[in-house]
Amino acid sequence: MVNDDPNGRPFGDRVFSGGAGERDPGEHRPDPDNLSRLIDLGAPVSPGIGALTTAQDIAFFGPVMAAITAAAFLPAFLAAWLVSRVFPPARIPIHMLAGAASLWTAFELMGFFTPMPTFVAAARTLDGLLALSSTGLIGGAMFAFLTNRHAEHAAART
Repeated sequence: MVNDDPNGRPFGDRVFSGGAGERDPGEHRPDPDNLSRLIDLGAPVSPGIGALTTAQDIAFFGPVMAAITAAAFLPAFLAAWLVSRVFPPARIPIHMLAGAASLWTAFELMGFFTPMPTFVAAARTLDGLLALSSTGLIGGAMFAFLTNRHAEHAAART
């Protein structure tokens, strides 16, 4: 294999340190998208390995992401519930906005309190942060829909 790295680093150093010229040659930090980088460098990665890697990400990081989401949604949906009592017709959009804003806030706050530069790799770019936060729109809409009967019952009592 030809070493085409301008810094003279071997293949593995380029993959795990973020690419040619981006970091000090002696620094070895895992890159969040190692599999994509391996494919870009010409490594043979079968669809089975890609699927296995995705399954492992879901199995091991899924519970962490669920905890992040729950911690973000709990106060946001409580606030949305209070606001939607004042504006009942806007209940679903209020919860959708609360869901998106809460995830955005959670990812931004984690940047201040976690030792890594960004705990969730996809949130390192604005596009990624917007994509992750937009899932809160779906979560907020689902929460508002699933709790609608309870909200109607509570509103009828007041």
